[in-house]
Amino acid sequence: MSSIDKPSTISPFSPDASGALIDAEVGEFNRKRVRIVAAGFLAALLLSLSLNYLRAPVYRATALIEIEPPASQADTSITLLLGRERERLISESISRELHERLHNGSLRPSGTDQRRDISEVLDADIAPDTNLIKLSAEGSEQAILSVIVNTWIEIYQQRIHAA
Repeated sequence: MSSIDKPSTISPFSPDASGALIDAEVGEFNRKRVRIVAAGFLAALLLSLSLNYLRAPVYRATALIEIEPPASQADTSITLLLGRERERLISESISRELHERLHNGSLRPSGTDQRRDISEVLDADIAPDTNLIKLSAEGSEQAILSVIVNTWIEIYQQRIHAA
């Protein structure tokens, strides 16, 4: 009787010495890959979080003004009227008076030393499908933004009543 020899096959997952070497190389390669990906992820996470928390905060104060068309302008389109009132709110004369009131009063914001700085802080937008204008002021000085918006509204109301 002859014995039939079985062909020997080497599997990467076989328990013999050469298979164990292949297993170890694959495992080491996967561990290195996981470490590189984890280190890259942690570096990106720390960088993005530090940039987010180190930037200066931006505060916003907002107010809504309802514009009612006067009886003499009842036939005028509300969108046309809102556009005119928005232009009046962001006009140079109102921003100049606002600048003077802020700097002559007790508030002297450090970031708004000139009239052009005041106008860059202020914004007026028409709310769609309404007769409202949204006034907003954005800046880094939280304490004075509401005072700026309130003073802006006072100046506008005084001009409306004077006209």
